[in-house]
Amino acid sequence: MSKSPIQIAVLAFLVAAGACPAADSPHVSAWLTIDREHIYQWEPFTITLTVRSAGIRLQFESISEMADKGQIEMLGENFEELAPKRSVVNRVTHTIRRFRRRARATTAGKITLAPVVYARRIERKRSFFGWTESRVSYPFRANAVPIEVQPIPHAGRPDSFSGAVGRLSFDVELAPTELAVGDLVTATIRIEGDGYLDRMKPPALSPGRHFKAYELKEKESTPRKRVFEQIVVPQNSNAVQVAAVSFCFFNTEARQYETVTRGPFPLKFRAPAEQVADVPYVRPTNAIPSAPVTERPVPAIPQPSLRGVERYRTLVRALSFSLICAIAVGLWLILRVRRSGIVTLLGVVLALQAVALFYAVRYGVMARPVRSVAEATSARLAPAAGALVTFEVPKGAVVHLHASHGTWRKIDFQSKRGWVSADALVSGPGTTR
Repeated sequence: MSKSPIQIAVLAFLVAAGACPAADSPHVSAWLTIDREHIYQWEPFTITLTVRSAGIRLQFESISEMADKGQIEMLGENFEELAPKRSVVNRVTHTIRRFRRRARATTAGKITLAPVVYARRIERKRSFFGWTESRVSYPFRANAVPIEVQPIPHAGRPDSFSGAVGRLSFDVELAPTELAVGDLVTATIRIEGDGYLDRMKPPALSPGRHFKAYELKEKESTPRKRVFEQIVVPQNSNAVQVAAVSFCFFNTEARQYETVTRGPFPLKFRAPAEQVADVPYVRPTNAIPSAPVTERPVPAIPQPSLRGVERYRTLVRALSFSLICAIAVGLWLILRVRRSGIVTLLGVVLALQAVALFYAVRYGVMARPVRSVAEATSARLAPAAGALVTFEVPKGAVVHLHASHGTWRKIDFQSKRGWVSADALVSGPGTTR
């Protein structure tokens, strides 16, 4: 393929058959232009169809596919018509119409471009009632022109190839970078440019064992840009940096695979806020003495005892076993006796046992080990002293364990979950911290 734009003569319409068109003879010509020399499979490119007409008025309706179905994928809904131009050649006015649309080749190899332009010729005639206009179908087909589509090379293809093709840019931003343990860090991954991004595999962060990484989510998707977000949470102060992330794509301009790396991203932890010591209040000597204030004790929050929780466990086990036995006996009676009275009575018994089991499970709190809080403490978002405080746990409260991490325990208290120090908990019956 030559470096000059691809140009093809489409049609010459002659009124005087068998003779060369005169300066004032109506005729139509067209050519096709592609915006680049080398075309790779899946790489978007722009097609511009220019139609020059003289001595004839045309109304364009549509332009067919450029090639056989499955070889060229046309992007967008329709051709975009640019501003028309007019020029005078040999005292004849020529109208130039240009149509533009993006496309990409879905297969490699030789592809034949042969668009068909569907138009109507506008003819103006004079009749008894005056001037009238008629429109006659006027389609014309381009001559077949082959183009060579290069395949994505297999030689030298890295294992980390994402599947993206084109002239692309890659960028990663993290915010915030100055934080405390347990704070959320949002990574914004942006890939944009002129290329094929539909089926690519987006890069994700792998921050390491000191972080908790959430699933990568897509926030924006356009033909020229895709934006992703991923949240990571530092679990301790050893999470000093987020590891670098790389993106591999085939650069059609450089005609080779390219890997772009961003990072690593350092993090800075804020020092925990200093606690102000309690300063005793000293009443001024010249203050007017007030009446003595009687302190009223704050009523304690009623909490279920550890012994009550064990009783609930025993009740749930008994109800579960009796419900299973009742179901088995009921099935035997239904198959053997088949009496409506017995079946109704059995159904009532099963319903009562199911309700009792439901309430025992709902209010018995039997699924998790229980602990009692020895002293009032604060529950945090992450297992670290500098993590965000989510709620307070009073002294004497009964909590349920969900997980452990070093000297920290994840608890459930009044439908809220958080991390507390193991030193603040008292072991339940038959368990350890």
